Amino acid sequence: HDPADDAGLVRCLDWCVSSLGPACLSSCAADGRNALHVAAGSGRAAVLRHLVDAYASADPSLLTARTRGGASVYDCCTGSEAAKQYILPKMLQAETAEVLRSGGQLAGGITMT
Repeated sequence: HDPADDAGLVRCLDWCVSSLGPACLSSCAADGRNALHVAAGSGRAAVLRHLVDAYASADPSLLTARTRGGASVYDCCTGSEAAKQYILPKMLQAETAEVLRSGGQLAGGITMT
């Protein structure tokens, strides 16, 4: 795809967020995909990177969200190795922060402090 298309898509997404608020990124499809899942699944690594850099620090749930079928943003990175390499550490950071905020309890009774 053309990088100019990515730039136009980024401008459109930014307009949506400025007009409707960041919640517009949270649910984009009936199957529970959010904007990050959609960008990852389309192979648009530049759009995915922009969404993460611009919005996920304020709303880490964008990174940790799962579709109704249980797919993570990483799982949706079907067409781009660059997207996979970029998103995995970001997701792990967000998931670790979420665990720490919720009292640090991991599966199996392991506690993070």
